[in-house]
Amino acid sequence: EGAFSSSIAGTQETPGGAADIDGTGAGTSSYLVSPDGALLSGKSASKSNLNVTLAAQGAILPLVLSQDVEITPLP
Repeated sequence: EGAFSSSIAGTQETPGGAADIDGTGAGTSSYLVSPDGALLSGKSASKSNLNVTLAAQGAILPLVLSQDVEITPLP
């Protein structure tokens, strides 16, 4: 079980001009591993606060990215 943080920054060219993205996030994760090292299950949850800046349009779009992941082994 543990906690983590993340950051993102970058630029993507679009037909309407460059889109810049930046922000930070945090989350938690936990995994259940067997004595022989096999992954039995896991969960992770995170939330990031991001801004997408569209300079050509003069717009800043605040976004929240939430992720919940559950890991289960195949039968």
